[in-house]
Amino acid sequence: MSMQKIPTYVVMGFLGSGKTTAITAGIESHKISNVCLFQFEQGLTSPALSDDRVKTFSIDDDPDSIVTQCCEVLHNHTYRELWIEWNGVGSIETFERICLQSPLGDMLDIQHIYYVTNPSWIETQLPYLGAIPLSQIRYSNTILLGNSTNEKDKQYTELTPDSTWIGCQTIQQWTLAKPIQKAKSRWKPYALLILALLFGYIFYAQPTWITMTTAIMLQMVPFLLLGTGISVIVEQYASPYRIEKYLHRSPILAYGLAIVMACTMPLCDCAVIPVLRSLTRQGIAPKVSLFFTMISPLLNPIVLLSTYYAFPKEPMILWGRPILGIILAFIVSQYCGPRIFGRHDAFPPWKQLTLVKSLSNDTGFFGRLQEETLRLLPFILIGSILSSGLQLYLPKQWLHDISLSGSILIIFAMMVLAFCVSICSTADAIIARSFISVIPLPGILAFLIFGPLLDIKNYVLLRNLFPSSFVKVYSISLIVGTSILCILYSLIGGYAL
Repeated sequence: MSMQKIPTYVVMGFLGSGKTTAITAGIESHKISNVCLFQFEQGLTSPALSDDRVKTFSIDDDPDSIVTQCCEVLHNHTYRELWIEWNGVGSIETFERICLQSPLGDMLDIQHIYYVTNPSWIETQLPYLGAIPLSQIRYSNTILLGNSTNEKDKQYTELTPDSTWIGCQTIQQWTLAKPIQKAKSRWKPYALLILALLFGYIFYAQPTWITMTTAIMLQMVPFLLLGTGISVIVEQYASPYRIEKYLHRSPILAYGLAIVMACTMPLCDCAVIPVLRSLTRQGIAPKVSLFFTMISPLLNPIVLLSTYYAFPKEPMILWGRPILGIILAFIVSQYCGPRIFGRHDAFPPWKQLTLVKSLSNDTGFFGRLQEETLRLLPFILIGSILSSGLQLYLPKQWLHDISLSGSILIIFAMMVLAFCVSICSTADAIIARSFISVIPLPGILAFLIFGPLLDIKNYVLLRNLFPSSFVKVYSISLIVGTSILCILYSLIGGYAL
């Protein structure tokens, strides 16, 4: 007969953070007697077994020996609940080897993992302590933030947005405090089911819609894999200190290097959003990161070649698209860059702790690539369905009527069209060429600049990966900036609107 698993709660945190206090409060709140506590410390010459309910082990010892001792304790006594106090310098790999991937793991039913910290420690110490503390934070279900003023400290939740954050004045009160951020609901399985049903209905009722959706998906997936692959490389293998040395200290070099990289890397608009997140996580200044990801789909070598192929006799388009794109990206990135993390002020020093590589390092490159791609595919599918539906059912006559009116509204109309059809930047110039006989060049240019920077599929990805406040400001800035630049272009070039 197999042994019944013991409900287990894990508390992690650095030295002096208040782990023991948090455990005491947690045990009292559960109102359960006969509870055991395993304390995993570092540097003990021998386990300090204080009594039958508190067992202390040294994580420096042989993990197999520790597992054997823990199993003996649980076999020899019947406990209703187990708490584990894990040392702040103990790696997640060691924790998993002892508590999950061993005979001990077969005896434990881990209910929750907590991390105990406070704002002062995050700002002054965490950036300098290496990967282990940050990996513990990202591994935890709930972060207990002591000495907190709740809403004021909500900024720290960016460390792990998918976790619950509980702010409290003192750690012993955490069981009574309300979360300052709740973990995101696990809706994805249900969303995928809904999407599958929607896809099935569309296939049955509108075969043309499903054909166009599939075409958009097939067009996007290779570039999504490319962008996700680059983001994983940046996140796992780029040296944060080298990035900081060459980019933080020389803004001119940073922007120049961003332009060179954009001209040489085949990153289209389908791929840049994951790259933006990885660059900011690695500590590159948000302004530079946003600038690079905005110009990449405009200066992509494939995009430049397709634009030349579509408009070989229109130098104002050939040069106007990259030059105006760079100007727009620079202006928008200066204004919106600092807001990527939902803040209006300068990049806070503790944010540079994102230079530390994420917990997913142990999955390897292909494991991380699979994880990120599968996470983003539902949003790509949503964007593709909406885009193909709008292409099919968006009235065509309105665009022709606006173009005949000679109004500057054609610029806004072409921006709306670019947003709705969501064509990849490597192919949008070919589509834009079909409008050349009825749409003035400033309208064509608005379509070619705005579309790669903001369309339905990118908007869905942005809303998933970044704060809504940043997405809102970024979207408005792009609309206003593109409109002003295209109007100035028409005035300088003498084009009638």
